[in-house]
Amino acid sequence: MPVTHEPGVWRAYDITLIGRNVTVALDGQTIIDNKEIPGITGGALDSREAEAGPIYLQGSEIGHVANRNIVIAPGFTPDPHARSQP
Repeated sequence: MPVTHEPGVWRAYDITLIGRNVTVALDGQTIIDNKEIPGITGGALDSREAEAGPIYLQGSEIGHVANRNIVIAPGFTPDPHARSQP
């Protein structure tokens, strides 16, 4: 689904990341629903992905990107050694 908007309009993202699964809502509409991230991302510092680490906010080399009202709420930490249910 293409996401378009007028310049200068603030967008609201709600991102839930549990283990390797991510859900993203844009302005209240789910655009990514519980999708698995299929491996270590390009921003990974090392292969210890189950450990706590930094959060990166991507900017833009072409235009202006601004962030505001960023809230990080603790969830639960899955056991990296647990087997997923079928």
